[in-house]
Amino acid sequence: MANFIYKPYKEIIIHEIRELEIQAFMEGYVSQLLSQGQAGVTPVASWVDGIAFYLGNFMETPDLVKEKLDGRIHWAAVYFARTSYQPEKKVSVSGRDYIVKFAKAEGNPDFVGLGEFLNRRLIPQA
Repeated sequence: MANFIYKPYKEIIIHEIRELEIQAFMEGYVSQLLSQGQAGVTPVASWVDGIAFYLGNFMETPDLVKEKLDGRIHWAAVYFARTSYQPEKKVSVSGRDYIVKFAKAEGNPDFVGLGEFLNRRLIPQA
């Protein structure tokens, strides 16, 4: 039988942070999915400690894979809004109603850490 080793990431590097009002956050998320041709996909944002967020990732490259194996993740962007938890909220984009779902992320220690990090920061609203 194989030996199992849990080796969490040591460092997460965020290259851009954008705080938005909740309405702009949801509109932007839906618009992004639509522009990627994902019209039938229900957007699901993570939520922890008063922060709703979604991540913008880089495409996998050999350099990024090496970074991950060395214990460092690079996130291209974190988009977030300060909001109370609700399982879903409705938003209109281009005259059409969409549902954005919110998934509690307290079970992911990296997301809990991200929530704490964002709650400590004062970032100008976009």
